[in-house]
Amino acid sequence: MFYTASDLIQRMNSAITNGHVDDNESSGYNNSGFELQRKLPDGSYRPADKSEIAAVDFQAKLKQAAQITADLNADQKSEWAEFQRKEGNNLFEKGNFREAMDVYLTCLVALEPQVSKSKSIGGTANYDDPKNSNHDFPVEEEILLPVLLNLALCAMKLGMLSKAEKFCNHAIALERGKISVKAYYRRGKIRMKIGNYCSAENDLRHALEMTNNYGFVASSVSKVESERAAIIREEKKLSILRQEAKK
Repeated sequence: MFYTASDLIQRMNSAITNGHVDDNESSGYNNSGFELQRKLPDGSYRPADKSEIAAVDFQAKLKQAAQITADLNADQKSEWAEFQRKEGNNLFEKGNFREAMDVYLTCLVALEPQVSKSKSIGGTANYDDPKNSNHDFPVEEEILLPVLLNLALCAMKLGMLSKAEKFCNHAIALERGKISVKAYYRRGKIRMKIGNYCSAENDLRHALEMTNNYGFVASSVSKVESERAAIIREEKKLSILRQEAKK
């Protein structure tokens, strides 16, 4: 769906390989093909590293996402964001965590006009506004909250623990996030990895308390029990870590 600098360079190098490019003196070309370069303060150039290429590609995706969704109405933006969420899930299942993060973030571009928020991600969906109302498709619960929690999980997998915690904070700032067991559980795990044991304990305890207050039907009993078991396992890990830290 998106066309990035990496895609362009790959296409140009493919054309060279197939003998379709004659001018090898073009900017950014070396003996192994075209490459993205970064200009240094002294005016010289060096090959861009992986993180710099990823940043350029990501900015291209965000810009294109904004262009794609600019003229869509609220319902169409929700549908587009939901499609992107599923694409992100597919990438995550394949272990492509960084690519999944990029796709999840494009969801937020589509949802931005529909969510009342501050300069940072967060806030609550304004369902009373007819322009944003979509009762058949609860944006906050079905897309925004899962996307933020998935972003937190991707960041955690990539070792970006501070960023992962921030995504959880944004998720918990949502009305739906305030009552989300998964949101507190995930932030507790992340804070435990960071070494913030007191805050991690508070999050895990709060998550466990919420499972005790569930009003659920028989069909959801197994899910609740599974959540409780997962939280208790993390609490045991946390207890061991705290004991080791005292030694």
